[in-house]
Order: sequence, then structure tokens, then C-alpha cells
Amino acid sequence: MTAQSRRVLEIAALIEGYLRSHPHAADGVDGVLWWVPEIALEPRALVQEALDSLVERTVAIEKRRDDGTVIYQLRPAETDGGARG
Repeated sequence: MTAQSRRVLEIAALIEGYLRSHPHAADGVDGVLWWVPEIALEPRALVQEALDSLVERTVAIEKRRDDGTVIYQLRPAETDGGARG
């Protein structure tokens, strides 16, 4: 695993922690950079990779607005404590 890959995983873990602590948070990449001070100086591309990995792992979802803006948030099943039905 490369240093960049490790950093993407670290960033993803920080974002996931924030989302789990703030389950109704939703924002684009720039907002996510603002949420988590530890990643504020990271390259935007690495944060995007981290968000993509959270979506791929079904931790987060992405929603595309009419203007093309992509918003990320905790997967809805995660926000209700896993209750179904």
C-alpha cells in the first residue's frame, strides 16, 4: 500500500467519524474539508478519493443536485440506528 493510499484511508476514517457524530450532516467536498480540521490542508483530490471510498463501502451516499453539485452524507440506514421497515 502506498503512502497516498494510506492517507486516503486515514482521511476516510476521519470523515466517517464526523458523519457518525453528526448523522444529519450533508455537504460537498469543500464543506467536508471545513468539517474536519485535520484534513483542511489535504489536497482536494485525496478528500474526493476518501469520499468515493465511503460511498463504495456504502457508509455514505452521494446526491447530485440539479446544478450538478454533489453532496455527501451518511447512508440513511446508518442515521436511524439500522432500523428497517
